[in-house]
Amino acid sequence: MALQVDNIESLLLEADEELYRMETTVGEPTNHNRDEFIKHLLSGTKKLTPKFALANENIISHIIKCSTGILHLSLGKCDIDTNPNPKSLFENIFEIFRTISLLIGNGTGDNVLIRHPLGNIYQSRSFCLAQMLQYR
Repeated sequence: MALQVDNIESLLLEADEELYRMETTVGEPTNHNRDEFIKHLLSGTKKLTPKFALANENIISHIIKCSTGILHLSLGKCDIDTNPNPKSLFENIFEIFRTISLLIGNGTGDNVLIRHPLGNIYQSRSFCLAQMLQYR
């Protein structure tokens, strides 16, 4: 996947193949393979522009599905006693979601709702910081 981070479509094709390999191979995803997968997916996502993100909803959806796919596989392999998932796993997955949210949010002045298997991402332009702090 490292060779494809500059071409998001090729990266996602390789990500699909890697997810399938991990799903069908005993002992996968290893910590190293999981971390590398997420690292390359995040790198490819960060190279996108808001204009591209808004024009290519299918690519954005594919990135989200790959992110939730690796998280799902990792959670399925997790054993709290012998191989717990590190906190960084969740942080890195949410960094991909944050990057997508910023790409889409910076490309439009509208409110944004992204639905994915783990939940929803809401982004609203109608609140100022002081209003948002009221809800803490």
